[in-house]
Amino acid sequence: MAKDARVFSEHRQLKREAKCTVVQMLKAGAKPSMIYEAIRDKDGEPTVTRRDISNLGARLYLSKENASMEALILGMEKRGYTYQINTDGCVKHLFFCHSNAIKSARRFSEVILINATYKMNVYKLPFVNIVGISNLGINQLQTFGIAGAWISDESEKSYIWVAEMLASIIFFDVIPLVFITDNDAGLSKNLRRHFVNDSFDEIIKIVDCLIHSNDYEAFNLAVASYKKLALLSSNASEVVKYLNRKVLT
Repeated sequence: MAKDARVFSEHRQLKREAKCTVVQMLKAGAKPSMIYEAIRDKDGEPTVTRRDISNLGARLYLSKENASMEALILGMEKRGYTYQINTDGCVKHLFFCHSNAIKSARRFSEVILINATYKMNVYKLPFVNIVGISNLGINQLQTFGIAGAWISDESEKSYIWVAEMLASIIFFDVIPLVFITDNDAGLSKNLRRHFVNDSFDEIIKIVDCLIHSNDYEAFNLAVASYKKLALLSSNASEVVKYLNRKVLT
């Protein structure tokens, strides 16, 4: 997968002959895995990536079902954007990033900010904005755009898909040091119902300590305090599960 992503991220142009062959095989009903194995050069190396095949398949679908989305994708290609579409009978998600942004993101990969609180757009899809921070500003740090994604809903599965695209297209061999996201509304929705009186306020304070821990000792102490307070809730296992799923991962 890493090799595929590396080739894809460098935006090499898919040769016309290979592109035509892929399209013909897709129209004939061939599976992407079969196409990937079938199209190879004289040395036996694949001449297309799995993502090439996926994108061409999505393009075929768009050209039949959604002319406006097809026009958007064509415009992105002309301007040097990389994109990935997730379809399941309709367009579910669209991830996109520019070649220049990929280079900047890989150069300044220390801090990545992900904001998913934008209002719905004309397509009624939530928008996820991903930016980085560089030291190229005058007397201050400077933010720069990395990527964007329209997703069909704000489910955990949708955000996991965005994270997977971010990792496979941009950070396939680089691990950012810090990820910053907007406030997690699920903290109130999922945990408050398990606490009474002032216990929930104490959980909020502990989570804040987890986020702002300066060393492992402080972090581990906050984790221990969280788990101890979880025992006072009406569903300790669910409260601890939330910690493992949302904070420790």
